[in-house]
Amino acid sequence: MKIGEQLKQKRLENNWTQAEVAEELFVSARSISNWENGRNMPDIESLIRLARLYRLSLDELLMEGSEMVEDLKKKEQAAQLSRILFFGPIMTSTLLLILMFILPSGLNRGCQFLIVAAAGTNFVPWLYLKMKIDRLKGREHDWEKEIRNSKIITLAALILILLFVAYLYTL
Repeated sequence: MKIGEQLKQKRLENNWTQAEVAEELFVSARSISNWENGRNMPDIESLIRLARLYRLSLDELLMEGSEMVEDLKKKEQAAQLSRILFFGPIMTSTLLLILMFILPSGLNRGCQFLIVAAAGTNFVPWLYLKMKIDRLKGREHDWEKEIRNSKIITLAALILILLFVAYLYTL
């Protein structure tokens, strides 16, 4: 029996509504519904509270719902990737842009453009890591939301590029 089915069965055995269980666990009723339908898994704290509420051992919950162990592994991978998500691309972009200002002022404009382009290419690995983290967390990638959010980022990037181009032509 999957963990979601087990949670639903225990809730119904106790004649509780999803809202009542949610109130006991300090989560939303929607979270309870998502757990029971297998859309996502409870975090470890909620799992402990569920075990206490339903008078089950964690072994019973985890062994019968083996997908929970896999979900915990995926969440740990996502947490590790989240730590490096911004560090790499931002650091290399910053270093490249600093390098552009430190180099001699007689530097070829083509070389300066290559440095700015190299800094901009960090967007691709950032997007890849972000999508991978979303998959590991069990979230589907919402392209419409991503496009709305990226409009601000794109505008900021264009302004920075225009500032750099203006700076290059003043040299």
